[in-house]
Amino acid sequence: MGEAYQELVKTCALWPAAQVPPEFKGPVKSDRPTLLFSGAADPVTPPANAEHAASTLSHSLHLVVPGQGHGTIIRGCAARIAADFVERGAVEGWTQTASAMSAPCRSL
Repeated sequence: MGEAYQELVKTCALWPAAQVPPEFKGPVKSDRPTLLFSGAADPVTPPANAEHAASTLSHSLHLVVPGQGHGTIIRGCAARIAADFVERGAVEGWTQTASAMSAPCRSL
């Protein structure tokens, strides 16, 4: 392995570690407003992953950005949608349709 990898191994050996309780890896359950973005063409975290996460988030909205891969928050008007969500603290008022990315962009 390369030198950079060896340095990483050394660092990891020094990193503190603790036992993680089993529920740590379980689904997050919350009624807090939650906005989930997915890229329709994301091979790393596909939209199905966010749908699965949304199943235990009672006030969530999952927006799928058409034609995009990973890192949707920097694509098109997604950053404005995220900023609006943070400002309002609510997901009500948005739609979950595949065209959801164009309608909110016109209204912001």
